[in-house]
This record gives sequence, C-alpha cells and structure tokens, in this order.
Amino acid sequence: MPTFYNPQIPTENISMLLDAENTRSYSGSGNTWIDQVGNRNFEMAGSVLNLVTQDDAKCFQFDGTGFFECNQNTDGVDMGGDCTLLIWMYHEDNTERDTIFEKESVSGNQSYQDEIAVTMEPNGRFTWYSRKTPNYDTASTAYDFSNNAWHLLGIKMSTGRFSDERRGFYSRNGAAWTYNYIPRSDTALLTAGNIRIGAGYAGAMENGKLAKVVTYNKMLNDAEVKAYYDATKGRYGLT
Repeated sequence: MPTFYNPQIPTENISMLLDAENTRSYSGSGNTWIDQVGNRNFEMAGSVLNLVTQDDAKCFQFDGTGFFECNQNTDGVDMGGDCTLLIWMYHEDNTERDTIFEKESVSGNQSYQDEIAVTMEPNGRFTWYSRKTPNYDTASTAYDFSNNAWHLLGIKMSTGRFSDERRGFYSRNGAAWTYNYIPRSDTALLTAGNIRIGAGYAGAMENGKLAKVVTYNKMLNDAEVKAYYDATKGRYGLT
C-alpha cells in the first residue's frame, strides 16, 4: 500500500491525487503541485497562489487570477469514461460564475463540450457539463454549499465514450450519491487535453480555499465515497 496518502481511502483505479498538506505533493513554496499517483506536475499560472492555513489545514487561497494547469499524461485522468472527482474546499462568497475544474478541449470545442467542466455558481452550487452533440449534457448539485465552511464535493459520471446516455451524480460530505443530470447528447465525446484546476471557460476562481483534488477512473459507490470522507474529514475539523 502506498504511504503518501491516507491508507483508508479507496485506492482502486485512483488516477490523480493532489494534496496541499503533503510535502511530497507541495513543498510549501514554489509553483509546482505534484500529483502523488500519476507523477504529474501542475504548474501555477496567472499568479502565484498563496499557501495558507484554515482551521489548521494547509490550502491554496484563490485570488481571481491564479490556477493550476497540467499537460502531462492527461489521458490517464480519464473524465470521459467512468469517473469520479473529489474536491476538498473551504467555501467563501462567490459573486460570479467561475471554473473550478476542467479538461481543455483539443478539438476546437469548449471544455464543457468534451470530457468535463465544473463551475462554481454564485448561489453556492456546482454545475458541470460534458459532451456536445446535439447539445451538451448539464448537471448540478441540488443544494448550496455554505460559505465559510469546509466541504467535500463529489461528482461521478458513467462513460460518455459511446452513444448511450451519460449518467451523473453528486455527493456532499460523503453522503450517498444523488442523480441530478440532464443527458442531451447521443454522440460519443472527444478526448480532451490539459487539466486545469481553479480556472477555465468561465474564468478563474475569485475566492475560496483548495486543499485536495482526487480523481478515479471509476465511479465510486456509496460506501467508497463515505469511506473517503471518513478517512479525510478530521483534517478539516469535521467529525
């Protein structure tokens, strides 16, 4: 069992793990955030994001300009097939739509027309999008993520690489998955490229603090997302 992350989290088909607290992932200075699963380097762009401490947890402070981007082995983080995205974030007031996670199109499409684009909405909800033809799929968390608090956002989708409908679910703080997805495409998606965290088609995250981003090339089940939450929540002062 690898030792660079909590051994209690699910590890099957884990494809990316970025952790602001782990010095093997971020040294505490510099511009590089290292993926502890795929050995990818995420470089800061736009501005240098400050590493801060919130409730004894180390995290990056969004500033409306800075974000992370990776162009290494991006196919290995396959958000076009069965996938799961987990983000630990301290939410702060958001007055505009901003992108928290996306894979950049390499085919001339918008990011939300290929594998995935995830947006933080001003009302505290997350929306996300995938595929293109005849229209892109759209999805949303069904309730707000409150400000000035730590939350675990979970998103999972079934494969979009065939003509069958893609299915999408969300989870907050390890709760059982809830289906809330509108499939509008009946055409296989195109593989996307660079991975961006904290910026994208809707702009850079204006505020909030980011601690951990994890992806899986599978759809975690209810027990697995709860296990992940239970194994990591203590760092953020949650019981």
